[in-house]
Parts: sequence; structure tokens; C-alpha cells
Amino acid sequence: MHVVEEAEHAVAVASDHSTVQSPGATVTYTVDVTNNGNVSDIFVVSAASSAGWAVTVSDPALLLNPGETGTVTVVVQVPANTEDGDVDVTTVTATSIYDASATDSVTLTTTVSDPPTVFYIFLPYVSNEQ
Repeated sequence: MHVVEEAEHAVAVASDHSTVQSPGATVTYTVDVTNNGNVSDIFVVSAASSAGWAVTVSDPALLLNPGETGTVTVVVQVPANTEDGDVDVTTVTATSIYDASATDSVTLTTTVSDPPTVFYIFLPYVSNEQ
């Protein structure tokens, strides 16, 4: 008798979740995608910014064996015209090409913090030396 195991597709996505950056900064996040299924699978990795900021994914498709983890980088470009306190939530999603229900997401939060303006005051130097 030959027993055929049913293919199971499953994925998990994990990452560092947040950072604070200055206007105009480029933020790089590392995202791990793990195949939790029992067969090799190809996962499409996509990213969407809540604020409409430019986002790129280093490897939009990962071929992973069961139990294998692949790493992609997600780059978020903070626009130069952002203001202190602006927030973007980028959602990164990995989905199996063989089973669309095998999907997982993680959110990456980028908060803008405008560095404080530094003022220097130069006072005259007075000496009583003769």
C-alpha cells in the first residue's frame, strides 16, 4: 500500500517592526519568510505603504523548501517633505503561488522625527591678564 501525504502550504513572516527616521532618510528593514508547509513552495512577497511612500522589496519571489527561511530586505524611502510625527505603516505580505490561503503579513512602522535645530551662541572672550 502506498500512502500519499496531502500537500500542505503554510507561511510565516517576521521582522523588526519599527524605527524613527529623519525626513529624506532611506530605511532598510529585514523580513524573514518561513515555509511552514510540508512541500517546497514559491512565495510572492509584496509591500504596501499606508502613506504612499516609495517601497521596494529586494526579492519579490522566494523558493523555499519545507522549514526553510528566506530573508528579503524592504526599503522604505521617507519623503523629504515629511514633518515631525508623520507615520507610515508598510504591510509586507508573503503568499504561496500554489495556495492563496497560505499567506501571512507583518507591519513595519516608520515614524518621522525631525532633528532639533541647534543654535550656537558665541560670547566674547574677556581676559584681565596684563
